[in-house]
Amino acid sequence: MGFITGSIRLFYLTQLKSDLEYKLMLINEAKLDAARSVNELMNVGTDLDSESPVIKNMKARREKMRLIEKEFEAKEKEYVNKLKAVEQEIGQVQGLIDKDIQNSFKYK
Repeated sequence: MGFITGSIRLFYLTQLKSDLEYKLMLINEAKLDAARSVNELMNVGTDLDSESPVIKNMKARREKMRLIEKEFEAKEKEYVNKLKAVEQEIGQVQGLIDKDIQNSFKYK
């Protein structure tokens, strides 16, 4: 890989890394919001009858929120794995660029 090609690849990978980190940040914020919503639903209606339609509706909403949290966690794992792969590739490309620079300035 030449210096120019490596530099372009490194730029692309750096952009991809930033994008993945941003997506992970958004997922973490969404997970926190979902956890807050579940906690609020758990605290509301504690004085109502457990057979009340309102309580049953709240339990159903809690379960939906838990499923959403699980989806967030799965997406987070996917992005973390992609981020690790990108970081590894960045290291490889940076090594190739460094090698090309050394070869360019070597006296023969």
